[in-house]
Amino acid sequence: MPLTILHLSDAHIGRPRDKFSSDAVLKPLLEDLAVMKAKLGPPDLIIFSGDLAYGNLAEMPLAEQFAEVRKWIEQAYSRLGTTLARAPLVVVPGNHDINRGSILPEITKFLAKDADAEEVRKVMQSEPARLREC
Repeated sequence: MPLTILHLSDAHIGRPRDKFSSDAVLKPLLEDLAVMKAKLGPPDLIIFSGDLAYGNLAEMPLAEQFAEVRKWIEQAYSRLGTTLARAPLVVVPGNHDINRGSILPEITKFLAKDADAEEVRKVMQSEPARLREC
């Protein structure tokens, strides 16, 4: 039985200071998803590989951007005629999806000395409050 995977990337939702509106791209994409569903049926898995949000901005923090992202994802699932239970969503955060100023110094400090994955995991878990701010 075939497995249908929908791969999305780089929505960059949440940059209010630009003249560019991500809606100019994302609204037509919702229509395309409905057409895809009509032709192929709903996907079995959805992968979003980075840059859902635009990045940590003073005028729109990441938390607000991710609230907008969630609304768009809910619309996408609706257009696809499926649910998270039937088509799991895999998100691979991109460089715009984290507060790089908050976590990169810690990670690069360990990577600079040839850290293994366990050391990086410890750093990322040692300050969960900082990571939640991302």
